[in-house]
Amino acid sequence: MLTEQEIEGKILAFMMNAHNKRALKPENRFRKNSGLHYYTHPLAVKQIAVKKVDEIFSGSIVNHYRLIVAAIALLHDVLEDTNVTIDELEKFLSEMLPSSDVDLILIGVKLLTKDKENFDIIKYLTNIKQVLLAANIVKQADLEHNMSDLKPGNLLDKYKLCYYFLTQ
Repeated sequence: MLTEQEIEGKILAFMMNAHNKRALKPENRFRKNSGLHYYTHPLAVKQIAVKKVDEIFSGSIVNHYRLIVAAIALLHDVLEDTNVTIDELEKFLSEMLPSSDVDLILIGVKLLTKDKENFDIIKYLTNIKQVLLAANIVKQADLEHNMSDLKPGNLLDKYKLCYYFLTQ
C-alpha cells in the first residue's frame, strides 16, 4: 500500500511526463510568456488549493481530502492540453487508489476540462461550483495563479469575474 505522499509523487510524475512529452502543441510544454515548463503551473495550483483545503477543513478528513484536491490540481489541464485520454488516466489512478477516490478525481478533472468546441463560461463555472467542492477549490486556485502574472486588462478582468462567481 502506497502512502499519500508516494501517490502524490506518482501523480506528479505522470503529469510532468504528460505535459513534457505528450503536449498537443509543442508550445504547450511551456507556460505562456515565461519560458517556464508548463508543469510549474499545476504545481503552483496544487500548492494554492491545498492551502485552501487546510483553511476550510480540520480533523482527520483533511489529509485524505488534501490528496483528492492535490490530484485534481496536478491533473487539471492534462486532458485539455495533452493527448492523455480519460481511460488512460482512469487506469493509471486505479492502480493505486480505491475506485471512490478515482471517481472523485476523474469527476474533478472532467469538470475542469473545457470543451473547446461548445464552451459556455457560465455553464462551465456553474457545473464546477455545483457539482464538486474539490473542483471549485482547484478552479479558484487555478484562477489565482493565472491572475498572479497578468497585466491589467480584459483577461485579468475576466478571471476576476470568474473568481468572484465561484466564491459567492
